[in-house]
Amino acid sequence: MGKIYKINTGILNPESPQKCKFTKDGTLIFNEDGHILYCGPRKNAPMLNLTKINTPADAFIIPGLVDCHTHLSQYYVRGHRDDALLGWLKNHIFPAERKFKDPKHATLVAKKFYRRLVVQRRHLCRALHHFVRFPTSHTIKLSGWRTM
Repeated sequence: MGKIYKINTGILNPESPQKCKFTKDGTLIFNEDGHILYCGPRKNAPMLNLTKINTPADAFIIPGLVDCHTHLSQYYVRGHRDDALLGWLKNHIFPAERKFKDPKHATLVAKKFYRRLVVQRRHLCRALHHFVRFPTSHTIKLSGWRTM
């Protein structure tokens, strides 16, 4: 069996299209494949050998939510978030976006990005690209993906 992870935080759990339940002192336990093993009050969570993921005190999560939007220009700087927002933008995001002015760079990143989605079996994505629309859109069409 692979690793099991635990997050102790607030949980906003959509139980149906009409109802959400908020658990202030909750626990989410999931395996390395992302399958949720437990979602509910911390006091009822099973005791397992697991890896704890720390969260800010005021954080909450929505189990199972997959954010289907991304920015192609940020492909290589995913996870580089160790400073305040303005520092993160100046040090990581803005330089990455400036590189997209070069059509060759935009095409290379688009190819890698869409190949990676296929490998990960993610077939729904809202990819945002602003600087060079033709190279990225053209690359998407060559890959056989449907674009809008």
